[in-house]
Amino acid sequence: MQPRRFALAELQALGAHETSAVLDCTSGWALETGWRGAPLSAILDACGVSPGPREVIVRSVTGWSTTLPIEEARSCLLAWEVAGQPLPVANGAPLRLVAPDRRGLDWVKWIAEIRVT
Repeated sequence: MQPRRFALAELQALGAHETSAVLDCTSGWALETGWRGAPLSAILDACGVSPGPREVIVRSVTGWSTTLPIEEARSCLLAWEVAGQPLPVANGAPLRLVAPDRRGLDWVKWIAEIRVT
């Protein structure tokens, strides 16, 4: 596995995927909407992640992070669009983690780093 840095255009070149997922905020609201971005599985594959690692840590520029089992992480998306529109900065642009079946606090905004352990 090789450390890599990706520009947004490089992530977009990996292939965009669209999914519908419910963002379940811990402040008491939920919203199902469409998200478009790069599958985290494509990014892990591009970095040569082998079957051995067990967890993926996604960290924000703010220091907030979430840790996911690698198989669950492979079902996530790094979104740059929401509801057919560019992701607003207030919602995590340029990239936000879309983690289906996870509460909103795991949907890391403003992604700065992804680490595999």
